[in-house]
Amino acid sequence: MIKVKVKYLFIIFVLVSVLLLSCCIKPEISDIDETINITFFGNDIILDIIAPVEISVNKVIHEDLPEMMFTIKGFKAIGSSAGWAGWEAGIINSITITYDNGMFFQELTDFESVINPKFLISSLSFEDWNFDGYIDISLTRYDGVSSSLPHYYWLWDIDKGLFVRNVELEEFSNYEIVGVDKEENLVYSTSGRMGHYTWRYYKYEYGKYVLVKKIVINRIYDDTWSIEPQLIYKQKTVITELIDGEMIVTDEYYEEWDISY
Repeated sequence: MIKVKVKYLFIIFVLVSVLLLSCCIKPEISDIDETINITFFGNDIILDIIAPVEISVNKVIHEDLPEMMFTIKGFKAIGSSAGWAGWEAGIINSITITYDNGMFFQELTDFESVINPKFLISSLSFEDWNFDGYIDISLTRYDGVSSSLPHYYWLWDIDKGLFVRNVELEEFSNYEIVGVDKEENLVYSTSGRMGHYTWRYYKYEYGKYVLVKKIVINRIYDDTWSIEPQLIYKQKTVITELIDGEMIVTDEYYEEWDISY
């Protein structure tokens, strides 16, 4: 009788141990069949998760700070909903920042990027976006879906000693290509369509980007410039600059342009 009780107690012990282990050990994404729902440019899409993603890049953001490791994390997925079956995407939803020795520094989680899996490695970039001598970080938000290239931006905050998300730059990138003019220490945004092109230049002052210059080019076709009846291509350029707190036209001119480019 005692042997039987011991046998049953042993079986119960094994079952409880297995149950506890199953609760404590979290399986890898690649080992489970999991789906998620995302909204992508107004489309509700069901994705099947197929593999985890973890890519690290080392960077020195300032000579007075030690080297840091930036690790983007997420997963690769493939569409399974109607109209999106077979569509592949890389979903990035966190950036973990550590010192080169492995010590934790900061984690960014207030975002979700949907990127072509082929471009995951190049999705994280580094640039001084506010010209304070500290390198800032940006991450592709969407790619291959519009003429712009939307990004997330986190600028180094000297007072806090942390990276802080910058929504202003994100709004610029929603509709335009954004870059840095290193010679003038200005951020620019540019857009163009159907012969109409615009460049905007911003100066970073007191935590805000201030528009200081705007260039607008309109390309048109005209047959009145030449004595000989022929079609001439010309463009009108208007330059507006910030003077005493107001945007004022400082130059305006016409010129012929080469249709070959």
